[in-house]
Amino acid sequence: MKLIKFNLEITMSERWLNKFMQLLDCMRWCGRIGASRTLGFYVDGDGDFKFDFKLNGKEVEKIQDWKEIDDSSFDKNNLKPFQTNRKVNIFFDAG
Repeated sequence: MKLIKFNLEITMSERWLNKFMQLLDCMRWCGRIGASRTLGFYVDGDGDFKFDFKLNGKEVEKIQDWKEIDDSSFDKNNLKPFQTNRKVNIFFDAG
């Protein structure tokens, strides 16, 4: 596997930094020990969790390889990711 190094510049409200870094740290932890986990990251719809990012100093165009889930019956206490039927093992709330 080829490793690459890149710079990701993120601008966000200071109040969300800890939750965002917890998510990244958990991803790193899973990779280091070879643990399979399904992670959830909740962002409520009031528009408070806003951030921008640049990749290697350039604005990033919309990346959408993900699908939206139908949130009409959204239950954050019983989350299931849109691509599997597995329940979320670890949950981060930025709401």
